[in-house]
Amino acid sequence: MSQQDFDFYWTQRVVDILIKVAGVMVTSFATLSVARQAFIHIDPPWLYVIMGAALVLVEGAFINSWLAIDSQKHAPMPMKIAWALTLVVIYVALLILAIANGEGAAGWAFRFVLAVMIGRSIYEAGIYELLRRNRQEERDITTSYTVRRVARQLAKESAIAELYTEKNDEAYARDLHFEVERARIESEHETAMVEVKMFRERLLAGVHAKDTLSRKRLQAQIHREQLALAQSDSSETGDAPPALLQ
Repeated sequence: MSQQDFDFYWTQRVVDILIKVAGVMVTSFATLSVARQAFIHIDPPWLYVIMGAALVLVEGAFINSWLAIDSQKHAPMPMKIAWALTLVVIYVALLILAIANGEGAAGWAFRFVLAVMIGRSIYEAGIYELLRRNRQEERDITTSYTVRRVARQLAKESAIAELYTEKNDEAYARDLHFEVERARIESEHETAMVEVKMFRERLLAGVHAKDTLSRKRLQAQIHREQLALAQSDSSETGDAPPALLQ
């Protein structure tokens, strides 16, 4: 920055600040006058305290937002919009105060000049933001609004697809768990049935073996009884005992 540019910059800054202070001074009288009329039932010195508070509330918020939107060039766009809306709302309040104070055509002329200066500040803040974004887009195309909008849309679609994938994976995992559990139950049931069948076969084999042994013992007992009976008969008759039956 050359010396001439530097001097012009600071000259413009000083003039801008003087304009803002002058605008506040012009509107301050109406603010104080209306505050006096609104709180006329309050006795001094509290009346003066309230008038000073009204002046700080309206004019302080007004010049604070005006200075902020002019000086904070690198502030985020939402902050600039908030300051611009604050300026517009307070300017409307100042118009209402001017009407309540009964200002004539001269007062409205002052308000018109003030509106032009506020509109210029808001316009410059918006233009500066557009230029700054254009420079960023020239350096990095990914900062472009269109690119960021498409990136957000793609990210949204990707997130939705990922959510559906997770839901499908969870459903598949549940189905797989149910299938594995069902297969395990069926396997345990088949194993238990095999064990029951084997136990039944062993039990039947044991019963058959006991039955066969009992029949053999019964046959042997019958054979012995027949033999004893035959011996008894032969001893009574004096005959020789018959041969043992096979």
